[in-house]
Amino acid sequence: MKFQISGFKVSRFWFIYFVVRLFYLLFSVLVFPTLTTFGDPIHYMTSGIPFPFTSSTDLMRFLGGILGSVLGGFNVVSNFPFMLLSFGLIKWAVDILDIRNLIDDKILLIILSLPTFCIWTSVCSKECIGLFFSAILGILIVHYLNGNFKIHFRDYVAFSLCLFFKPQYLPFIVSTLFYLRFAFGLHSRRRLIILSVFYVSAIIFVLYLSRDLIDLYSLGVQKAFEFDSQFSNSTRDTLFFVNKYDYFSKAPMGIFIAFWGPTLTEALQKPFQMAVYIESFVVLCVFIYFLKTPLKKLIVNGIVNLRLIVSYSILFLGILLVHYPFGVFNAGSATRYRTNYLFLFIILLMYLFSYYRNPKSNGRRTWLSSQLLGCIHRPLF
Repeated sequence: MKFQISGFKVSRFWFIYFVVRLFYLLFSVLVFPTLTTFGDPIHYMTSGIPFPFTSSTDLMRFLGGILGSVLGGFNVVSNFPFMLLSFGLIKWAVDILDIRNLIDDKILLIILSLPTFCIWTSVCSKECIGLFFSAILGILIVHYLNGNFKIHFRDYVAFSLCLFFKPQYLPFIVSTLFYLRFAFGLHSRRRLIILSVFYVSAIIFVLYLSRDLIDLYSLGVQKAFEFDSQFSNSTRDTLFFVNKYDYFSKAPMGIFIAFWGPTLTEALQKPFQMAVYIESFVVLCVFIYFLKTPLKKLIVNGIVNLRLIVSYSILFLGILLVHYPFGVFNAGSATRYRTNYLFLFIILLMYLFSYYRNPKSNGRRTWLSSQLLGCIHRPLF
């Protein structure tokens, strides 16, 4: 549904979402800093303009410092461009996927309006930049899944930002793209199985060779949070990594804790943590909603796509694996850093949902369904 504002046709859905985003901007600037620690966005806009910049923090201080100095420090006006950027990226990704023809607008609005996701991406923050490269690289992966291997200038920008802000994500994203590129041209089931086994084995082998470095890295993260615990009462004081290679042996539990955020005990002690706890439950329900149809088709009808299973497994598990040291020690850090990859996951789960759903929606094909119609009835592999 559309309506007109001063002669311009405006989608009602996107108008409502823009208002939601505007609300979160006001909340983030005027209310949220009084409830919990919100130092980084304020620091970026009030600590001067560094140059040259050698880290992601310096880059944020550079961007935030320019806007802060011109627009009067940390306020609604100076953060408005970041909110507008997030809104535009989400709209662009959803429109490209044409996902509104497959998902009810109310459900989609809930998915896109998750509180911590909107709070951290509506202000000057690294998470806003994380949303930027997640949206672009998510669409690039979708294009690769559809056999479109053209890389645009925006993709190179996204790669560069990902390397600068979250370099630990990049090996899994790049390797997934390489796998999809090689796998797409293989019409032999046997060759695709061999490639998939080689790809998974190579990832595991690289992790095995890097185990000492990764173990040392995880201990360094733990020490950083131990130091932060002196100044923050939300940092957990228990040691998670005690023995050698605990990073790997405790990964299943650590991944879940770091993804979920606050424990039930923490949520019962603090109202704000309870709100985050509920949000994590909603995120889990969203993921289940997207996976319901694919799992049903897989279990009942035996519809299997090896490319999707392998690429999704490595990408999702890989990013969750490198994320969890940053979230297992602090509930706030868990949900904040989760924002960097959450929209990437949502984009790919939307694609998966579209792939396994009936290609006709409301009596007509969507853009994504048209792209996929030719491969839904191909051989299972």
